[in-house]
Amino acid sequence: MTLFGTFLTETLQRSWSLWRKKSTVRFDFTHWHILVSWIIIIAELVLGTIPEPPWIRMLAMPVPSLFFIFSIEMLIFESMYIFKIPVPFRISSVPKGDPMRPALYPLLEDIIAVDGMGQTEFRDHLNQRYNASPPFRSMLHRLTMLWMIPQMLVAGGTLAGIVIADHELAYTLGWSVPAIWAGIWAMVMAIRIRVELRRPLFQITINGEKQIFATSQALVDELCDESRFHKAVASGLENLRMLAHDGLFTAYHGERGWGIAHRILVPAFGPLRIQSMFDDMGDLAQQLCLKWWVLLDIDNRKLDETNYFVSFRCRCRARQGASHSINITDDFTRLTLDTIALCTMDFRLNSFYNNETMHPFVESMLYVLREADVQSALPGIANSVRIMAHRRMLKNIEAMRTIARDIIHDRRKKENPADDLLNTLLNGRDPVTGEGMSDESIIDNVITFLVAGHETTSGLLSFTFYYLVQHPDILKKAQKEVDETVGQAQISVQHLAELPYIDAILKESLRMMPTAPGFTVTPKKAETLGGKWLLNAGQPINVLLPACLRDRSIFGPNADEFSPERMLAENFSKLPPNSWKPFGNGERSCIGRAFAWQEAQLVVAMILQNFDLVPDDPSYTLRIKETLTIKPDGFRVRATLRHRQTATGLFQHTLSARNDTSLASSSAHLIKKSEDQAPAGGRPICFFYGSNSGTCKALAHRLASDLMPYGFTDQKLAVLDTAVDNLPRDQPVIILTTTYDGQPTDDAKKFVAWLESGKVPALQGISYAVFGCGHHDWTQTFYRIPTLIDELMHKAGATRLAPRGTANAAVSDLFSDLEAWEETSLLPALRETFLLSSSSDLDSLNLHQLQISLSKPRRIDLHKDLMEARVTTVRILTNPDTPEKRHIEFRFQGDTTLRPGDHVNVLPVNPPSTVLRVLAQFNLAPDYSITINSFNTLGLPQATPVSASELFSAYVELSQPATRNNLRILAATAQSDADKQELIHLQNSYDSLVRDKRVSVLDLLEQFPSVSLPIAAFISMLPALRVRTYSLSLAPSFKPSHGSLTFSVVNELARNGNRRYLGVGSNYLASLTPGSILYLSPRPAKEPFHLPVDQSRIPIIMICAGSGLAPFLSFIQDRMIWQQQEKPLARALLFFGCRGRFLDDLYHEELSEFEAAGVVDVRRAYSKVLDYDMARGCKYVQHRLVAEANAIRHLWAQDATIYVCGSADMAKGVEGVLENMLGILPRERYVTEIF
Repeated sequence: MTLFGTFLTETLQRSWSLWRKKSTVRFDFTHWHILVSWIIIIAELVLGTIPEPPWIRMLAMPVPSLFFIFSIEMLIFESMYIFKIPVPFRISSVPKGDPMRPALYPLLEDIIAVDGMGQTEFRDHLNQRYNASPPFRSMLHRLTMLWMIPQMLVAGGTLAGIVIADHELAYTLGWSVPAIWAGIWAMVMAIRIRVELRRPLFQITINGEKQIFATSQALVDELCDESRFHKAVASGLENLRMLAHDGLFTAYHGERGWGIAHRILVPAFGPLRIQSMFDDMGDLAQQLCLKWWVLLDIDNRKLDETNYFVSFRCRCRARQGASHSINITDDFTRLTLDTIALCTMDFRLNSFYNNETMHPFVESMLYVLREADVQSALPGIANSVRIMAHRRMLKNIEAMRTIARDIIHDRRKKENPADDLLNTLLNGRDPVTGEGMSDESIIDNVITFLVAGHETTSGLLSFTFYYLVQHPDILKKAQKEVDETVGQAQISVQHLAELPYIDAILKESLRMMPTAPGFTVTPKKAETLGGKWLLNAGQPINVLLPACLRDRSIFGPNADEFSPERMLAENFSKLPPNSWKPFGNGERSCIGRAFAWQEAQLVVAMILQNFDLVPDDPSYTLRIKETLTIKPDGFRVRATLRHRQTATGLFQHTLSARNDTSLASSSAHLIKKSEDQAPAGGRPICFFYGSNSGTCKALAHRLASDLMPYGFTDQKLAVLDTAVDNLPRDQPVIILTTTYDGQPTDDAKKFVAWLESGKVPALQGISYAVFGCGHHDWTQTFYRIPTLIDELMHKAGATRLAPRGTANAAVSDLFSDLEAWEETSLLPALRETFLLSSSSDLDSLNLHQLQISLSKPRRIDLHKDLMEARVTTVRILTNPDTPEKRHIEFRFQGDTTLRPGDHVNVLPVNPPSTVLRVLAQFNLAPDYSITINSFNTLGLPQATPVSASELFSAYVELSQPATRNNLRILAATAQSDADKQELIHLQNSYDSLVRDKRVSVLDLLEQFPSVSLPIAAFISMLPALRVRTYSLSLAPSFKPSHGSLTFSVVNELARNGNRRYLGVGSNYLASLTPGSILYLSPRPAKEPFHLPVDQSRIPIIMICAGSGLAPFLSFIQDRMIWQQQEKPLARALLFFGCRGRFLDDLYHEELSEFEAAGVVDVRRAYSKVLDYDMARGCKYVQHRLVAEANAIRHLWAQDATIYVCGSADMAKGVEGVLENMLGILPRERYVTEIF
């Protein structure tokens, strides 16, 4: 009865503890488990009331029976955990379908949460600890085994004793032995748990192999000493060598192929190369935003207060529906995979175009990673019988390698490939051996970058937004930083350095959840670790980052809490060495760290700039999806556009780096000469650089160029190692270098070793200056090598010309820092030491970089991928009293693979009237020849005569708005104080008075006649002439080898009211006549903006205004060909808006013929002539859509695709009408092109 009362009380207590909560209640697993156990024990007690053997022995069995039930259950659960079998039903907080956890986990969770009154808070904290800490998970597994096996033996032995012994002794055995053992063993377990939780180094045996794990920062600091330890490839990573062989991530230490690949690839990940990828990163980040949102216009919906509140509560209007939640982890996987493929291989995977499944590469990759992890957890004999799993793994590996081969094959077919990572892989040469990479090594590293380049970054972004939505105060603080730094303007690459709190958030996310949760090292020889643990040479030691990064001795008692403030620069710099190592260590650390960091900063900034986020399920607790990396599992969010803007406004935030101080553009202007030599003949000067990634080399070239106007034209540029015993005297020696993992760059090692050797001869008579680059995340080695070189040279007797200059790549523009050091320190020292004459403002502003001479003219075209086309037909499509629209048809002079809806990029020339203004400004005749000899490559014809008219017609943008830097130079060269002050005022009000009004440098020269600007300076201010993009209005199938454009001719009053603004591209096209040659390149439209594959089944609805008709004309022509081939056609509706029937009703006759043939039904709207019957009184296409609502709904029900082409305002109005009419518009069925 005592036992009955105990169990009954426990059951009632648990029931009451659960039911008293005022929320939906679920019995936890332990409640049901005890209830079932109680029923079995009651049955034993009832049977034991029979006063005859053997039934009376049942009275001794309840406790050992309870132990035996627990043991069997733990055995089942632990087997499921070991073999990663998902749970068949919910077990406490582990939902159905999730991987099983150690058997002690649900007991620990339920007993403390209910009996210990820890409640939901304890469950959440326990779950976070479990997910964050592999040592904790491993400890629970070991403790389960340590309790389960002895418990099973005690239960079995006791039950056997009860059956064998006298019934009086049996009663004593049954009640005393299990109780005594449980008490003693519980104390042993408690002591073991305390020891394990505090152990900085522990060893476990997995599949017969001893594994050592380090969990404290102090030990990790030792293990990161590359003079004692190096990377080891073991366990799951070893299994991945089947996939990537000796790729950068999976290569053994010292493997020859790794060395060649590493030395070739490091320059491809320098700061300048990474920043040049910014626009492509932004392009794909915008695709993510487009996937989340459709155009939204609440005003057009005219929601009442109640409906608006409902809309607000829904938190989103996603394409899939107002209540649809966003699988943020999957979306970030698509984003990061597409980004690494586009930015490093110029290859579009278009993952966002398939919302149902991931790209095949990802599907294969996930299986391979999971299988590698499973293989590492199973003994060899178990893996040897998993034949089908092994075959499937090999099949998926081959699929991934096939995709990599296809990427390489496509690249090799290109005539003018991009200068990117893939180009480096294919054509790079090892600076040490002179060898290139083998085809298999190229495939290995393509796979390495596709896997490692996206998997960890997507995990970082997912965890970051998990923590942000869990901490709304931190999210708001981050949004405030973005608002104050960027506002609603364009995000540029320079903005990223001005977002320290977002930088800290990302660092803290990686501290809390390092997506690559560890790395393995091994001693080079026998070592003693921590002063007491002996390690054998070759013994793998696993660095457990989740434990190390929560070391309370480093991160304080709140180490388990998300607090970005601890990662702000002033706090981060105070951390002990090797406290934050989520990217690995030393020479085997992540080569793409800068790439991943820039991408993550951009994505976080863009999302926070435009969206408010909340969790989809407020009760969600973090679950981990683990392969060799970790990500949140089942984490979803909901989003709303911020600032009550529509998505149309969102799309206007186009991504581009600012063109005035962009590092990427700066690097593009640097000279490329075979031996780094500048023209000789003036003052001598020597530049030595140490550069793995090319950054310091680029800075050296820029500085050499800047110093040329001061007479330093006899220049030598060379790597630092060539300066050993070769430092020149009687001329300046400028050294530019950085630190690479605490060591000199590869081309500076000999020089630094020479300085450190003590064998350096006296350096008296050598005048030098040092400029160092660094990144503040490497706090212990920040500027180490530049500082060391500076101090050792000074100690050896050399004369320091100027204080050491520095540039922090994390927070500043390297070229701006170099320029500031040059102007404030280097130039004054050179003037004093080498008696330079005092330079004018023009010299200090670096205006004489261009050396000009006259010679014969030349017509050139420096743009790649262009082909010739010959004009065959030109037509004016509009009434003379209406803004002009034209049609131009041409014949391609080469093969094309165009489809209806595609574009062409046209290389224009500037309007003749604009060119004549330039010639008049600088008193040039059109046929003057100009030869440009520049130490800086400007994208202009170098050392080749070109006529003045051709130069200003075909090479440079004349109508581009002036930059702030342009205004600064113009103000410095103004002779009139009034002009100077006005130009300074324009700098201060740049956005409203210059950029928005499209005021060019030429406009300013005409407006301020006292500005005395040399023509060389003027040319250097002008961007290269860019191509213009137009939609083709002629289907390739309708007239093979031909194309046509339909365009509006831009000739309007300028926004500053002073002149006419002439569109460069449209006025150039309008000037062409039959027989003219134009240069263009085909460009495919985005994939959804093409006709359905099955035109017989899927109707289409086309909506446009004005020249937006162009792509739809090609659609209709292609449908005509389809019909002529006697194929059935689904219905097509065209809604076209213009001013009036006899004003600008484009292609009226042609459309009437197509309509009569049954290819299309045309519905017009006339904005100026409302009484014409053909428009049915509709002024705009939006009105005509409403009038034809029944037809639209009918086609929509038949899976019609809607296409919209036109201005943003028109598209916005159309969107509002269609949303009211049809509801949410899925992106795959509603496609827009906005100009």
